[in-house]
Amino acid sequence: MNDILNKSTVLVLNRHWQATHVKTPAEAFCMLATGAATTLNVQADDYITPVRWDDWLKLPGRKLSSKEGNIDHVVPRSRGCKTSWDNCVLAHREVNSRKADRPPA
Repeated sequence: MNDILNKSTVLVLNRHWQATHVKTPAEAFCMLATGAATTLNVQADDYITPVRWDDWLKLPGRKLSSKEGNIDHVVPRSRGCKTSWDNCVLAHREVNSRKADRPPA
């Protein structure tokens, strides 16, 4: 999974829909989360809608808002893992508290 996050596969467009950069998914996600970018929700060949961070959290499959959750380390830092894209997930506070410093298994 770490390989995909570090490959330049996300096309960045300007407000005139001209390609300006190619970013990694990790960089694009950070741009979206900080409000520096908007993503596109492609629903059909002729229907594309812009999606900002708050809207992205509400898309199907995203049942958690950033106010309800926080970052959880899949393998805890107390077990020697670092904070990285492939070791962090958004988790509900209650679930994160129950997991404590245990690994997923």
